Amino acid sequence: MECYGERHLEKLLEPEVAPLAERLKAYMFSIASQATDPALPKGCLFVNSTCESVSEAVPEEITRSLNGMRNENVKTLIAFFSKEQERGALPQDTDVEQLASYVLAVLYGIGVLANNGATMKTLQPVIELAVKTLFCK
Repeated sequence: MECYGERHLEKLLEPEVAPLAERLKAYMFSIASQATDPALPKGCLFVNSTCESVSEAVPEEITRSLNGMRNENVKTLIAFFSKEQERGALPQDTDVEQLASYVLAVLYGIGVLANNGATMKTLQPVIELAVKTLFCK
């Protein structure tokens, strides 16, 4: 998260007065935009590497490192959603661990789709639906 994730994470954190759904959408759009940037390799290096890490060709040390990064991503989102819950932006009965896992699953899927050539035009409705699903009452 430190090297590439910080600029995306800022979309979640600022402006704090913006509705959570808008900030989450901006965060996901930011990540999708980078994953589909034609000036960069397709997809997400982390997601691509994680998909390949089950291969015996990938050293165990790399796999452990990727797992550590994934765990940090989960912890970061859990902490973020917990704070939002304390602020009243999420209902008290929201399982913030499940919410973090859901958001990461969607983002990892976006990385895979981008790796396979999906464009922002293709991914925008996916993000819209994912966020809408979370905040529909």
